[in-house]
Amino acid sequence: MGEAVGHTATVESHSHFHPHAVSSPSNKNHPPELDWITPDKITSYTELGGPENTAQVHPHSFTNSIADLAKDQGARFIIGSVTCLNYTNDWGQVKSVSYRIKGTSCLVELHASDVVVAAGPWTKKLIPEAPIKESRNHSIVVRPRKPVSAYVLFPELHPKIPQKRIPPEIYSRPDGTIYSCGPSDMDVPLPETTDLVDVNPKICDRIYEDVSSISAALREGE
Repeated sequence: MGEAVGHTATVESHSHFHPHAVSSPSNKNHPPELDWITPDKITSYTELGGPENTAQVHPHSFTNSIADLAKDQGARFIIGSVTCLNYTNDWGQVKSVSYRIKGTSCLVELHASDVVVAAGPWTKKLIPEAPIKESRNHSIVVRPRKPVSAYVLFPELHPKIPQKRIPPEIYSRPDGTIYSCGPSDMDVPLPETTDLVDVNPKICDRIYEDVSSISAALREGE
């Protein structure tokens, strides 16, 4: 789904010109299709891109579609947790991956000629020298009562909110939902697996408060 990408300043003026913008900030020229943001909350709008050069995918749908395509080509999927990468004697090349089969304590070594690490914040557990932060992100998904236009927004909220409440990013998705994420934090240690991530409901509530303050569609959604 292609969409316009906008950088908006809301509530008060004194917004900053986004360095990657393709248009200058304007108090009037926000797209008419962006009707799910309360008009009088927008003081300026800067376009960063359009359908000809931007797009988005739903992460879960995209991942599963890629997996299905790989299965069609003969790939085999194993559900488990990688514990370590095993190297040749000279540490020059990965020779295998050790993993624990899901739901068991059984460790298995899988020999490999090539290994792609796509572990997100868990990457450092496999490659300690990787320049990746072990941070946590909170996000919410809201389903509006009616469909909204395809936009990704990076708002600036004014008056300025506290530093730890960086304005959330807002993405309308092709499945009819709106996804919004807040800033990263390192308030708790990274757990062993994704299902053990500690979710702070208060942070999710703050994200909702911020986005619903500028959009009735979000405020009245589920």
